[in-house]
Formats: sequence, structure tokens, C-alpha cells
Amino acid sequence: MVYRALAQAVYALIQVRAQQHMHTTTYTFFTVLDLLPVVTGLSSDQCERATRRLQDLGLIYKTSGALPTQTTRTRHYQGGTWVPTTFLNAETGEKVSTHACAGTWVAVLLRPAPGIKARVVSHELPPCPRDLTTDRKTGRTAWQRLQEAKIKVRESILFSGDKFDITSLFQWSLPESNQKSLGTIDSRTSVLGDAQTPQELVWSLSRIASVHPHHRREAVQEGAA
Repeated sequence: MVYRALAQAVYALIQVRAQQHMHTTTYTFFTVLDLLPVVTGLSSDQCERATRRLQDLGLIYKTSGALPTQTTRTRHYQGGTWVPTTFLNAETGEKVSTHACAGTWVAVLLRPAPGIKARVVSHELPPCPRDLTTDRKTGRTAWQRLQEAKIKVRESILFSGDKFDITSLFQWSLPESNQKSLGTIDSRTSVLGDAQTPQELVWSLSRIASVHPHHRREAVQEGAA
């Protein structure tokens, strides 16, 4: 479910940017992985374990794009998604400037094959697209999205088809004015309908295996059609 949600976010982002996906094997985008529970309905622990497992398998690769620097006993990160931001000290009321992680660069392997792993080319990453201070002033934060979603934690994975609202995953890669909700564009029907090559069709049909057995007969008939 986590891999499918990330892949769906990639294809939605490609569509919004009017890019081509026909020959894209790996796509890197900027996101906030803390929002995976909002998208999948799984707990934070489940999503964290899933992303670690997916990275071990080479299906995704995640990085902050920052370089660690050791000063005395404290490790700091500079560059990448670690950007200067201003916080208000709760005790003194003074403004304090510090470096904070704004999100994560995630590379998603779209066409898995033996020996191929997702990777991030650090020197090709653009500057971090987020301004944390402005985010907080406008209420555009991951914490705010978590509160709005009112997450109900599930301790078991229940496959509910392929429909995810993945806007919250890819919105951080887009300018505020260019954002729009694509909702559940990546349903099983739309994926099968958009398949242009035999390889894409086979990849789409393989998703039937994750459909709940109660709906699998319908899914098989739809794929056959």
C-alpha cells in the first residue's frame, strides 16, 4: 500500500507537470513522509517499517540531501532539505533561527526489474522548495494536515483497492498556485485504461493480486475486458 501510494503520487506529479512517463524508470520528488498515514490509513509505525523495507528492497530511496557536520558532541546537517527557519521561544518570546528538516527527497522505482534499484543523484537535486516559516504562517504544515485528517490508527493492513487521496504527498513539490487535488485518479480502471504497452498492461494486471478476495472476481473480469 505504501509503495502504491508513492507510485501514484509520482504519476500524479508527472501529470500536473505535463511530463512524459512512458520511458521513466525512476522518478525523484520532494515530499513529507510523515503524511503517509494520512494517505494510507496505516499507523506511523507501519509506514516507517514499510519505507525501510521498501528501501532495503531497492524500490524506493529516501534522503534529506544534506551533509552531516560534527561540531563538539552534536551532529548538524547543512544543505539539502535542512533549511534555516525561525521559531518563537516559548519561554522568552524571542525569535530563534535554527536549521530544520523540511522534508525528504524520495526516488521511486516505477518499473522494478532484477538488479535495478532506486537511487538519488544528490548533485542533481534542486534547492529545497519549502519555506518553513511561511508554511507555519499560512497553516501549510504536515502537522496541520495530520490534525485535519483525524487519523484512525489501524494495526492490521486492510486492502481497500487502489484509491488514495495522494495530494498531500506531492503538494510540497509544487508552487502554491499550481496545486490542485487529483483525488483518486489512480483507480484500477484508470490504470488499465491508460496502459499503452504490453509491459504496462502486465504491471497493471499484477495489482489484481492485492485486491480483496471478495472483489477479485470483478477485478479479473475488468482486466480481461
